Amino acid sequence: MLIYSYTDDSYREYTDSREGVLDPLETIRLGKDVYLYPRNSTTVTPPSCGYKEVATWQNNAWKVEKDYRGDVWYNTKYEAIIINFIGDPHRLELFSPDDLPVCGEFESLIYDNGWKTIKDYRGFTWYTKNREPVLITSIGDPHEQGLISQEELNALPELPKPMPILNPVQIRLQFLTHNVSDTDVETAINSSKLADKQKKQLLAYWYYSLYYLHDNKMLISICTLVGITDIEKEFRIGTEL
Repeated sequence: MLIYSYTDDSYREYTDSREGVLDPLETIRLGKDVYLYPRNSTTVTPPSCGYKEVATWQNNAWKVEKDYRGDVWYNTKYEAIIINFIGDPHRLELFSPDDLPVCGEFESLIYDNGWKTIKDYRGFTWYTKNREPVLITSIGDPHEQGLISQEELNALPELPKPMPILNPVQIRLQFLTHNVSDTDVETAINSSKLADKQKKQLLAYWYYSLYYLHDNKMLISICTLVGITDIEKEFRIGTEL
């Protein structure tokens, strides 16, 4: 007769089988074969087990249970867990690698009543519509925040170059290309119909300003008085002088 042994713990996992040993005294006394039963053993034949299964002795009967001990599964926070128990890990909301969807490039997994993939650009720089850089620090599609990627930024048309600022030498050289000197500027101002206070302000601006902006109202007035109309063009050319 075969004797089947199981572990001395809560699982009572089947370990091995061996030929039973007769109890000589009881066999003679009762006149029939009486076997010695080691602790944690039975004569009930355990069932056949498949892959990742094990037989356990529960409630005086064998039970086939899942056995993933040593395998790496994942909890709902996508933290790796090494299985160290007998039984189906799914009952503890653990998931095998086969349970998880495949992630593509720049994707991560999240659990929200089931696993799903989500965009993950953390650590990368994206850009606002004003082309200001933003470091991505959270998962999700940055497009939903109105951001664009480096590739999308590169595909945008170039922004117009900012209007330059001219210094006194540059603006006077540019005016001279129109044959307008300091004297001509002063004459045009003084002969205009502007109030005396305005004339003094324009002359002070022309002679003492440290820099000139193309949209300054006083510069626009001076250009109008001397017959220069395309101020932006003059500024862009003026930086080359």
